[in-house]
Amino acid sequence: MNPAAFQNVPSSSAPQQQPIASTSAAQPQANGSTNALEIGMGMDIDLSQFEGVPLPELERPKSKKELEQEKKDLELGELLDMMDEWKPIIPDEVTDYYLQRSGFETDDVRVKRLLALAAQRFVSSISADAFQYARTRTASGTGSRTKESSTAKAKARTRTTLTMEDLSAALKEYGVGAERAAYYL
Repeated sequence: MNPAAFQNVPSSSAPQQQPIASTSAAQPQANGSTNALEIGMGMDIDLSQFEGVPLPELERPKSKKELEQEKKDLELGELLDMMDEWKPIIPDEVTDYYLQRSGFETDDVRVKRLLALAAQRFVSSISADAFQYARTRTASGTGSRTKESSTAKAKARTRTTLTMEDLSAALKEYGVGAERAAYYL
């Protein structure tokens, strides 16, 4: 037997279902009410009790700017959660000392570690820039005034020495003035 053949045949044993509700609220009923909803079994429901009840507003689609802001908020939350477990190179006590000295007060360890991370990033950028200044100085040969052979210069280039001049140049890029005192030779 083919079960597909019986799909369109109405079953005589199953009772016919009446519609659950018909919206005849726009037409007056026998009782004269225009705010009634006729339910399938002949029951009338009075809808007048729901007048003045605000309908829930549909959520409007979010703009691109709002979606970006939500994404940034999510990323910030994840970063702050990671700050609980992460130990910065700059100790918490040092961070607390300088925050207290500057007048910043907070008990949130995550914020303190976030500021320690920013300070670590700042120091790292300065040292990387100073290293590049030192490499440039040694490659150009302007830093040495002694006459050396070419092999001695090649050996000296493998080892980079950070000087105050290199550090001052790197700090100057970040707006920090750190010049060597005039009385040092």
